[in-house]
Amino acid sequence: MKLLYLLCMVLAMPVLASNEDYERGYRRGYEDGFRAGTRQQVDDERGTISDGRPVDRPRPPARITVAQARYGSWRNECDVTDWVAQRANGRYSLMVQVTNEMCGDPDRGKSKSLQVRYYCGDKEKTASAPEHRNISLSCP
Repeated sequence: MKLLYLLCMVLAMPVLASNEDYERGYRRGYEDGFRAGTRQQVDDERGTISDGRPVDRPRPPARITVAQARYGSWRNECDVTDWVAQRANGRYSLMVQVTNEMCGDPDRGKSKSLQVRYYCGDKEKTASAPEHRNISLSCP
């Protein structure tokens, strides 16, 4: 019986040793991975990957910047750049109704429209709408 016990112990020794080696290797691999992940996070905050290449980060969508807005007819118009810019600048989109409230009636009895030139980042865009309709500005 003692001999059988000794035989089992001798045979089990390599298994116990390999199990300890496995656990040690697992812990080492986990710690190495954790350190690498932490290093990657720090590098991301600096804007570079571990090997120094820049990180490709998605750009936030551009916002509206109004350059010029004019309201009126082909004969007479008024500059409503400030009025439109106060409502649109810094936003991603804007929809407003085109009315005489923007600067009064620049040409009584005639049909009028609003023309806006604006930027989405460095991309120039234009929009126009007739009186009593909505004009929509957007930066997709």
